[in-house]
Amino acid sequence: FYDRSISIPDEETGKNKVVERSWFTRGNILMIRGIRRGSHFAVKNYKNSLWTHSVSLVEKIYDDGICLTKDERYRIED
Repeated sequence: FYDRSISIPDEETGKNKVVERSWFTRGNILMIRGIRRGSHFAVKNYKNSLWTHSVSLVEKIYDDGICLTKDERYRIED
């Protein structure tokens, strides 16, 4: 789901226009939530958690340490 590029058709050129690239491209920072069991890490999403997804894309990190994250991918309405 996160390793796909999302594109929409462009009416002017007739080609597909990429609106969002894969989150797993080089240089992106991801925040992955889960638990550590010894030396293994398991991705886990709790039902009553503050976050609804187990993976978030970090868009910007400010100087005071606060980071701006994105949980949802771009949606194409059919």
